[in-house]
Amino acid sequence: METLNSQTHISFKPDDGEKISGFGMKMLKQMNNENILDIAQVDLDGRETIVCRTEGLDLVETVKEHLTVSEKINLLVGLSELINAFDENPFLNKEFIVLDADKIYLSPEDGHPKFVILPMVLNSTGSLGREWLEKLYKLLKDIVLIGDIGADRDLAELKKKVEAISGNKEFSTNELFDLSRFISSTFKAFRYDQSENTNKRSGNIEVKLTYDGEYGKFALFIVKNGFVIGNADSCDGKILCNKAISRQHGEIYLEGGECFYEDLGSSNHSGLNGHILQAGEKVKIQNGDVLRLADMDLMVEIEERVG
Repeated sequence: METLNSQTHISFKPDDGEKISGFGMKMLKQMNNENILDIAQVDLDGRETIVCRTEGLDLVETVKEHLTVSEKINLLVGLSELINAFDENPFLNKEFIVLDADKIYLSPEDGHPKFVILPMVLNSTGSLGREWLEKLYKLLKDIVLIGDIGADRDLAELKKKVEAISGNKEFSTNELFDLSRFISSTFKAFRYDQSENTNKRSGNIEVKLTYDGEYGKFALFIVKNGFVIGNADSCDGKILCNKAISRQHGEIYLEGGECFYEDLGSSNHSGLNGHILQAGEKVKIQNGDVLRLADMDLMVEIEERVG
């Protein structure tokens, strides 16, 4: 599946063999669940595409090291609500819930989570697969093993379960399924916690790289921590107009309200404000800097988001 990010939306184009379930889309709209990102099905370049609106939301991948206890609980409450809602609907599959941290969002206004739901149909039984459970496990590690969990007993119990699996290289599907059951039952009766002001979280910045030169004009919006730039299909920011750009040229990091760049061993090098960077050298970049990729100069624009 091809994923495209912009400043206001994230879109998903099915690969060959994948198909958007029209009935699944209809059921999602009928649910009217506040934990689900606004979703639409459109035609882009002759391909059916799912588009979700993300404007004004914080990406969990970017802020996971700064999540408050309230935000962690809210993530689990929202996930519990979705799992239970899908369990009660025979036409919706829990595998439709996208659990990648770089595709889950938080509202900075009230701390509520917003999940991407992709009703894609593939040659599948529709059962709860191990791949989805492993993504759930990885997400829970980000929530309970990074940062503080305070004195909350349920978070502490969840942390024990996650740590037990982490220490077992050959964990079973049943152990993973137990995590799903624990989330759906333990956080089912919770209410959203708004005791902490999410607007005050440090590290809430917007980063954009703009280019205007020989190869055209475009902008890259850095929407996640670990944003890879290059010409490979797997890159988050793809630059296809210049063959001098390596498959994986460099990577952008968002850490503690600051932005960093690392050259990933590119053939034609990277530079910052006229200084050539060595492969693996990680440097801080600031608003107004000029980041050079091969023979392309990109202007760095960094703004702190308020509210």
